[in-house]
Amino acid sequence: MKKTILLTVTLICLLSGFNFVFGQSAIIRGTIVDSETNEPLVGVNIAEIDKNGRIITGNVTDPNGNYTFPVSDVNNDIQISYIGYIKQTFKVNNRTTIDIKLESESISLEDVQVVGQKNWKRRFYSCSGQGNCGNPNGIKGNGKCYGNFS
Repeated sequence: MKKTILLTVTLICLLSGFNFVFGQSAIIRGTIVDSETNEPLVGVNIAEIDKNGRIITGNVTDPNGNYTFPVSDVNNDIQISYIGYIKQTFKVNNRTTIDIKLESESISLEDVQVVGQKNWKRRFYSCSGQGNCGNPNGIKGNGKCYGNFS
C-alpha cells in the first residue's frame, strides 16, 4: 500500500514538472487600437509564432477591438497584422493583458497610369418583309424598319 501511494505521488510530481520544462500555456487578453485615433480595430489578425517561425494558433479581434488568445508557450512570439498597418511581433513575457496600438503604414505612389479605351457603338436593325430598310447589310423586310440607322 505504501509503495502504491509513493509511486502515485512520484508520478504526479513528475508529470506536473513537464509543464515547466516544455513551457507554460497562458491566456492573454487585450485591446488593439489605432495609434493616432485610438479607435478600436476590427478583425486584426493575432498569431502565435514558434521558435522556428511557424504559426501555432491564430485569432482575430471582435468589433470592439478586444481579443482573448490562448498561447501554448509563453516563450513564443505573438504577431499582430492588419491591412494598412505595420506588422508587429513581440514576446508574451508572462503578461496576461497586452494592449496594442498599431501604427498606420503609408505607401506613396510615384506614377499614376491612366488607360483610355474607345467604346464602339452598336447599331440595331430590325426589319420584316421585303424592304431593304436602308441598312448597309442589305437585310430585307416588309419595309417597316426599327433601329438606329445613322
